[in-house]
Amino acid sequence: MHKNLAEKLRLNLSGTYATNKSVSGSSVDTSSYSGSAEFEYDFTDWLKSRGGYSYFQQDSNSTGISGFKRNQVFVALTATLPEK
Repeated sequence: MHKNLAEKLRLNLSGTYATNKSVSGSSVDTSSYSGSAEFEYDFTDWLKSRGGYSYFQQDSNSTGISGFKRNQVFVALTATLPEK
């Protein structure tokens, strides 16, 4: 989902769910979930910022393979040089 909150401020939200099942060989079935929220702000035409949070989780029902979780926070500042 993409939402303009103000002229220079935007919000992006996303999420996914997936399952993967083995077709042959060792049975390794997994489920994964992810979601993220990101803000973008344009200070000027050439200076922009981004910041947000993302989450990912993968679960497995297979012996010897454990699931995992990841939490990530990010901040970015981008300056674009003018074209000649």
